[in-house]
Amino acid sequence: MALDRKALFLKILAEKGLGPREELTRIAAEHVKDLAPLSGRHFTEETEKNITLKAAHQLAQSRLNSPETPILDTWREIVTDYHRSRQWGFPSSSQKENRPKDITPTREVASYFWTMFQALFLMKCVILFFGIKSAEEPSPWMTAGLILAIAFSFGSLIWFAIRKSRKEPKEKER
Repeated sequence: MALDRKALFLKILAEKGLGPREELTRIAAEHVKDLAPLSGRHFTEETEKNITLKAAHQLAQSRLNSPETPILDTWREIVTDYHRSRQWGFPSSSQKENRPKDITPTREVASYFWTMFQALFLMKCVILFFGIKSAEEPSPWMTAGLILAIAFSFGSLIWFAIRKSRKEPKEKER
């Protein structure tokens, strides 16, 4: 299950008595970017959760200690402290953590079913038709139809494989 850091951030602030305000919602939405690791580095999911908790607690505590300070200024101080103290000492690694992927969307699965239906049923019927007709009445048109049906069958499967193989690296980059 994916961690919703924005909801966790807002929940901590609500528990500390800071109600939903426009600035807090904007800070909660942007805090993931503000508290990101150094470039080329990655946090584990547990570390991300701990950083979110610490940031929310610090923001709530700063607001309770000095409510007259604008909340965005308080947030800037927290972000500055996070980066100056090298991510508050939280460990990061150069390897990205393998997280479970979401279930393949229905639209993605539909293309597999269409290809299966086309390869196993439609093209077999067309090839069978032209094969039988070509055997019964050997004519150049029936032979050409058979060759074109076989070529189309193989070509569509190869095209499907190429298209899906090019889609894989894009999904891995996310």
